[in-house]
Amino acid sequence: MRPACAFLLTALLFSGWCAAAGFKSDEAKKASADFEAAIKPAKVKYGEDLAAAKAALDEKKAAATNAIAQEALEKESEMLTDELVRLHEEVKGNAETGEPRDFKTDAAKRAKLVYQTAVKAAKTKYSRDLLAAQKAVLARKTTSTETAVKEAFQQELDLIAEELRQLRDESKGVKPKPAAPNLVAEASTKLSLQGNAKVTPEGVVITGEGDQGNFLWVAEEVAVPFRAQMVAKTDSTNIRLRYGRMNFIFNWEGNPSELLADFGAGGHTFPGQGKIPRNQWVTIDLIVTDTYVEVFVDGKTRAKASDDFKGMKKKLGIQNSMDSVVTVKSLRLLPVK
Repeated sequence: MRPACAFLLTALLFSGWCAAAGFKSDEAKKASADFEAAIKPAKVKYGEDLAAAKAALDEKKAAATNAIAQEALEKESEMLTDELVRLHEEVKGNAETGEPRDFKTDAAKRAKLVYQTAVKAAKTKYSRDLLAAQKAVLARKTTSTETAVKEAFQQELDLIAEELRQLRDESKGVKPKPAAPNLVAEASTKLSLQGNAKVTPEGVVITGEGDQGNFLWVAEEVAVPFRAQMVAKTDSTNIRLRYGRMNFIFNWEGNPSELLADFGAGGHTFPGQGKIPRNQWVTIDLIVTDTYVEVFVDGKTRAKASDDFKGMKKKLGIQNSMDSVVTVKSLRLLPVK
């Protein structure tokens, strides 16, 4: 085996591994852990098989006397090197999971087929395990009597549903929805879509009837203190911000002039602070620190409340409701000044 190839394989074998999703329930966490446990050796074997295929290919190239054959073997060798590098970065978590390359040599083709077969089997089992976890969490939510506990169970159900959707899309060959170019701003905030949210040239458009879980989320949970800034508009009512149990509703259908807010300990209304113009971009800032929360629209305070938020780390997102069409041009996290 060539030194460079051996180095890549060693790095692959001893690199870290990223979780499939940030679940909280024991059932979903076990499903995720079992999936990782099945995928990791599949990737390691794929790397080993590719490295062996490359070593054999390089020997053939060195022995070849025909210039055309040498050039063809060199191209295949470069493809194998690129695939090993990509696999290395993927296992380290520095790159999104990608499709294996298409190779010409029999050894490399076999390596790809063995890997794809192992991944397919692991994903099938992962889907079954997630469905069982979903059923268990739903049962606990149904029997719970506390609103906060029900909401926590619902957030877990949303995570499981999104993971199942991605698995179904992958099995059908559906490519994941790309993020709009202007959504990842200076802070490089990673975002994810849920429900009837889709990327358009104007931004992420969120639609849907009632309040059915259509969101643009920050992909990772956000820890206090933070400042979230979003540029968005609505065609009618209901731009809703959510941070954990906190909710802020602009253009509330019950009374558009009132800002309806829940800071996690009950609802409040702020008369005259909820109205935003229809079909017009506004900049909304949400600041949450250890001791207070404050909401701005176009630089002017709309609501502020003091409480103990120290140690909070929750999901942050923006949604529509009641048939409103909400478009989000940008969503980013900034330091609190």
